[in-house]
Amino acid sequence: MMIEMPRIFHCIRAFPNLKTLTTDTFSIANIFKQHDMDVQRSLNKREQATRGSWQRLELYDGYTYALYHLGIACTINLVKLLDTGDECQPSLLKAVFGPRDLALRIAWGGLSLENDFLAALSAKAFQNLLKLDLSI
Repeated sequence: MMIEMPRIFHCIRAFPNLKTLTTDTFSIANIFKQHDMDVQRSLNKREQATRGSWQRLELYDGYTYALYHLGIACTINLVKLLDTGDECQPSLLKAVFGPRDLALRIAWGGLSLENDFLAALSAKAFQNLLKLDLSI
């Protein structure tokens, strides 16, 4: 059985006034290769560019991989990320555009604030960050 990656455009069309998006997913990183996720992210971004996106989301609550994969084009005021330690990759954090508030919940106690993790949070995309709630 082939598992298909979701396309965000269908949700945008079905729920044009959506303000909160929550993802509850199993680890898609263990099922899909990074290349496949990159291709699907590009498709999601292209569809939003041509067909439209939400004007703004107030809240995204879910996994970093899911947010990266969906490629949501609109501004999100508050982003709450929940990841296991192996899913919290700095490269994905940098790809997540700049929310004003970020709540990062990592369900793994072994994360150290290494240079690449700190670099991701200090990237240009996070310059407008006003509040960071980091729970490890």
